[in-house]
Amino acid sequence: MAPTIDKFKIRFRLDENAKDDIDKWITFAVSKKVQTLELNLNKIGQTLENYCFPNKLFDRKCGYSLKRHSFNDPLMEIKFLKSLVLRSVDVDDEGLNKILNNCPVLEHLFIMDSCKLVKPGIHEKGLALKSLDIRSCCQLESVEICDSNIVFFNCFGASSITLRFDNLQELEKICICNGLSWKELHDMFCQLSHVPCLQVLELDLYHVQGAVELLPLPKLQKLKQLTIKVVEPDEDGFFMLPYLLEACPNLQRLRVLRISLLVEENPNRGVRQMPKKDYQYLEVVEMFEYHGWTSDVELFLYFIQNCVALKKLVIGPTTLKDKNPARYHAHRELKPRTPVGVELDGLRNLGPDDLLSRLPDEILVSILSSFPLKEAAATSLLSRRWRYLWCQTDHLVFEDWERWSLMDTLSSKESNEYMSWVDHIIHQHKSPTVDEFKIRFGLDENATAAIDKWIKYAISKNVQTLELALVRSHGTCGHHCFPNKIFDRKRGSSLKRHSFNDPLMEIKFLKSLILRFVDVDDDGIKIILNNCLVLEHLSIVYSCKLVKPEIRGKGLVLKNLDIESCSQLESVEICDSNIVFFNCLGASSVTLRFDNLQKLEKICIDKRHSWKDVNDMFCQISCVPYLQVLELTLYCVEGGIELHPFPMLQKLEQLIIKVSEKDEDGFFVLPSLLEACPNLQSLTIMRFSWPIGEKPNRGVRQMAKEPHQSLEVVKMVEYHGWTSDGELFMYFIQNCVALKKLVIKPTRRDQSTARYHAQQELKPRTPVGVELVIL
Repeated sequence: MAPTIDKFKIRFRLDENAKDDIDKWITFAVSKKVQTLELNLNKIGQTLENYCFPNKLFDRKCGYSLKRHSFNDPLMEIKFLKSLVLRSVDVDDEGLNKILNNCPVLEHLFIMDSCKLVKPGIHEKGLALKSLDIRSCCQLESVEICDSNIVFFNCFGASSITLRFDNLQELEKICICNGLSWKELHDMFCQLSHVPCLQVLELDLYHVQGAVELLPLPKLQKLKQLTIKVVEPDEDGFFMLPYLLEACPNLQRLRVLRISLLVEENPNRGVRQMPKKDYQYLEVVEMFEYHGWTSDVELFLYFIQNCVALKKLVIGPTTLKDKNPARYHAHRELKPRTPVGVELDGLRNLGPDDLLSRLPDEILVSILSSFPLKEAAATSLLSRRWRYLWCQTDHLVFEDWERWSLMDTLSSKESNEYMSWVDHIIHQHKSPTVDEFKIRFGLDENATAAIDKWIKYAISKNVQTLELALVRSHGTCGHHCFPNKIFDRKRGSSLKRHSFNDPLMEIKFLKSLILRFVDVDDDGIKIILNNCLVLEHLSIVYSCKLVKPEIRGKGLVLKNLDIESCSQLESVEICDSNIVFFNCLGASSVTLRFDNLQKLEKICIDKRHSWKDVNDMFCQISCVPYLQVLELTLYCVEGGIELHPFPMLQKLEQLIIKVSEKDEDGFFVLPSLLEACPNLQSLTIMRFSWPIGEKPNRGVRQMAKEPHQSLEVVKMVEYHGWTSDGELFMYFIQNCVALKKLVIKPTRRDQSTARYHAQQELKPRTPVGVELVIL
């Protein structure tokens, strides 16, 4: 019963005969605010008719409905879909336009094996589309991309295609894999020359005619990386190499890949005579599928003789049957001819299954980014190539679990060692940006200068996720005060001698800020929200100075607010905000004030001691018009009181109640809570553990019988088999008219006994039509 779905993927051989079912699945996914939608209906050579893309589902102007809401209803817009993958789905030109015009946040579009795509056009600055991938569309004649923010374009498997590019200021990478002729290549370069910021280009060249006069290609001034794929027996493909390189005067990296067609014989002829040139900037050349043929050696020597700035030559021996002879040939023939100052790489005996070191640096750095920082740094010992790769990782997570486990006995020496380690890593780090920067160690106010310096460094690297977790064991720690001045551009604080008034130094990339054991005051929260322009997630835990924070303003992009265990917290006010999720735990008797929160869907909160507090909280929550999920913790509440009716929560679909194991009075309020949620579909009751010596024998206080019309699923977590458990079970059986499923999760402390009790006592009492699931 999840209210949203992140990914929805269909991967099966389905055709037009399944149209109604596929349409229904798409409708369901869109209604659940899906972010990634994939239809992979690949029929692998079968001649079945492709499923036709349902244009009407993606066209709000058609008034097509989902769950009886038209797309003109703003709640039903396709405003969450970020990635759409369509394989063996017939999308026509009109369908492509409808997708782009009605999916306002769509960033990635992949279309493969469509038989109806002919002349697609992508226009308009307002589109969020960043990546467009079109493959093997047999009827494709042309692609036009103008006035767009697209960053990556791939076109594969369509011959003689016409491209038109205009006003593409952000397009950085293009892959064209269509088997171009010389003339088609020249025409394509004319179009590519209109892309001002193009940095990476990948081309397929095969079955090209020889003995033709090559016209100079238009210049690609910003191109830094060029990848060329050539069929193995087609040596004429290399003849055009000087013309390509001459058209890329600032090229720094060249990759030459042979496409294997399982040639039986060794071609003895060399590469056609290529003119000598001086390439001033080309530093790295990679040759993959090296066989040791005459053309391989001649190509190697061409780079040695003509690349003035050459620093590195990477040889990737063939992956076919003669891999080891190819590696031996390269050792014998190429190594002696490599001049001093040029590194020859790729010849290590990696073994038949070790292909890791053949991967490009970019992929290896991406892999290293998932390693703990110490393990990533340890890879520098593997070889010269690996020595500084870890320095380019964009994830800097500074955690030392060995010392963390000894927090009680941490000395100033160990804190100083940790700070020195962080400083050393920062000094070594070479990446221009940092995605994550996390400090996880027990540091107090004595480390203020170092922590402030690290925060400045992270911001200067366009950090997206910043975490300061300065916890000591048992929560004892002299708290670090949050540095308001660093985040307040109006005070003119500087980063690397640039003031925050300099637009280049704005905190415009930070999306997530997590502060644990950091003292943030009310002014600090305002400064954070006003100066972090794209901040979506803010978490504050164990702050001693947060008292009455206020979150206001439609301009804020904040989606998630998490406030936990802030001992001085008295109230939280959230008004006129786009917040989606709010969590407030560990503070007793906090006053809440909500107003004009059109997007708030989930609230988690705990209330101690008083039913009156719970009632007051419901009065505030009832002001949230679209609240769907509520998580409520109740413990140490007084019994023997008269309950007033709770205000209604009309849109609430899921309710989670946490009650102390020894606090059976917590269940007494259940009928009143359910009555306040008339459209509730899912209820979860969780007992949280307190160390108690004896099994409670008393039952639940008598609860009023209140039939509930909508509740379909009930889940009981930490089931013991106590008297109160059985009475609670029977209450749901007798009062939930629409009940379809009862889920029992036995306690972890005596799981086998609790599970056996549920099987013996509950199963016989479960009526027909209700599914009992015992986990």
